[in-house]
Amino acid sequence: MSFDYRLMTRQNRQRALAAEAEGRSTVDAWPLRMVFEFTGACNLHCFMCGCEMAREKLRDHGVKRFTMEKSAFELWSDVAFPHIAIVNPTLSGEPFLLPYFEDLLDKVEHYGCRLDMTTNGMLMCGDRLRRSLPLLSNLTISFDGATKETFDYVRTGADFDVVMQNLGELQRLRSELEPPAEFGLNLHCTILRENIDELPAIVEIAADHDIPLVTAVFLIVYDRQLLASSPLHEPERVNRALAAARDRASELGVEVRLPQTLPLDSAKHLASWCEDASATVTAQSAAIEPKPETPVHDSTSRTMQDREPTASPSARGDAGNETSTTTSVDVDQQLLTAERPADWQGAYYCNFPWRTAFIDQQGDVAPCCQTGRPIVGNVNETPFLEIWNGPAYRELREGLVTGRLTSYCRDCTFLQETGATPANTNGYVRIVDV
Repeated sequence: MSFDYRLMTRQNRQRALAAEAEGRSTVDAWPLRMVFEFTGACNLHCFMCGCEMAREKLRDHGVKRFTMEKSAFELWSDVAFPHIAIVNPTLSGEPFLLPYFEDLLDKVEHYGCRLDMTTNGMLMCGDRLRRSLPLLSNLTISFDGATKETFDYVRTGADFDVVMQNLGELQRLRSELEPPAEFGLNLHCTILRENIDELPAIVEIAADHDIPLVTAVFLIVYDRQLLASSPLHEPERVNRALAAARDRASELGVEVRLPQTLPLDSAKHLASWCEDASATVTAQSAAIEPKPETPVHDSTSRTMQDREPTASPSARGDAGNETSTTTSVDVDQQLLTAERPADWQGAYYCNFPWRTAFIDQQGDVAPCCQTGRPIVGNVNETPFLEIWNGPAYRELREGLVTGRLTSYCRDCTFLQETGATPANTNGYVRIVDV
């Protein structure tokens, strides 16, 4: 009889969510979702992508490999996958480029967790797509234009016609699967001056392909060359497009999660912000400075807290609380939602500090995906669970509960776009001066 890893996952979820609900600064559980930078490689070179800018800087320093060694992947999958509900194989890269993608699917299937992936859509086809569908928790397709001219310009190296063909294949495969593959699915747009007027048409493309959700965020200016593309220059035009997209979505039955409307003086704030040299210099990512690759050896395994999975009899009884009508997809979407829980008593809500952790190829741990996020530890030096409950994480959680936000939370665009903090323009310009 095979071990029921889903039981471990449910127990872990209960402990993590209890810690969140109580506003505890420590969490006696693994994260519910972990983002591993198994690959940071991408087949596109989008001009507005901060990840591509980071890769270019790394290439300038002689770094050519952007994929985690398979041995490190195997360690992480055997240590973390038994506990966590959702695995994301990359924050900055294209998941379908991962050379050991099939091995990732094997591990996800074996341990009963699910995949959360963001793809540019160019490689979203064939056997890898077909086999992924039953294992998905969520699939996000980056989609930054509703016409070939705009799409191909913004997404450098992509082909609108290929991505549209792959959307059709995805739609067909979903309809053919028995039992149906249920997972979150959305088109995601980075809003630029170049594509803002096409947002309602992106909603229409989603409806045509049975994609239930469209999400969008404003461009974050990582480099001075992006200033001209910032939507903050034209707040009235942006707000009209947002309203039109919401109206079209309502007509077509598509859900949209769009940013708050821009203040009408955002262009003035943008200009003044960029003139303030002391404010425009922030670190885009710790990955900008290359580090030597850390070999995988016994101490790495110990640091990752490798141990045999166990389940206590008392906890085993608690795992039956989910009703038979609650599907794994329902649970996954609850874990991924950014909405403030009804029983949350803290000043601000963000689910990242209790539910999600990010680990890059050098072992650096970050509490979220926002620009300017700190590195709070390295798993090659400190066991992950010690970092997870270390001083930086405790300060972050306490700040959300008490209202004394950390410096990187105060201008967080995620908190603004979910309505947790007032809208301001600071978070949308984080220029890296090199």
